[in-house]
Amino acid sequence: MRFLALPVAALGLSLAVASADASERYKYEALFAEAQSVKIGAQVAGTYPARSEVLVKLRNNNQYAVPVVPGSDLSVWRENALIDIIITQGLVVDVRRGGEDIPFTYAVVTDTDVIEGAPSDRVVREIRYTTTIHEVGADHETIVFEAEAGDQRLAVVSTPKALKDMGIKAGDRVDLVYFDEIDIESR
Repeated sequence: MRFLALPVAALGLSLAVASADASERYKYEALFAEAQSVKIGAQVAGTYPARSEVLVKLRNNNQYAVPVVPGSDLSVWRENALIDIIITQGLVVDVRRGGEDIPFTYAVVTDTDVIEGAPSDRVVREIRYTTTIHEVGADHETIVFEAEAGDQRLAVVSTPKALKDMGIKAGDRVDLVYFDEIDIESR
């Protein structure tokens, strides 16, 4: 089991995030303070310039489209090139008891819309989906949830009191909203 660890120290940040709302603006530094990254080895399978995506093939032969910064020169990512995808898990800004399953969806966000101070050389995504909770920290400040790729991730929750009040526990299905950051590097 591989966790994407985030120290609980990130909770001390001043971040007023009761729920993820389209009108809400978050500070990049608060969302990604103390965050840890996971590096995933992959191979370029192709590019989608119109969608600003690189198609990658993982070791298990699954293929995924990875977003890149809009306007990037995708010709640098040649087919069969070996790359590393670096995913940095940000703060979980909303956890609600799961209703009807929400499929994994993401929206690339920029400094001008949702996140204040987002770097221009990396993709920051707002992610929403329904998943299973595997563990809840005793203080309700952290959760371990099943990520879209099937791995388990440890994440800091911005609203631990709300999590406790809802009585969320291991095995519960929840709707999550969180942010992550993606970068691609040549090997």
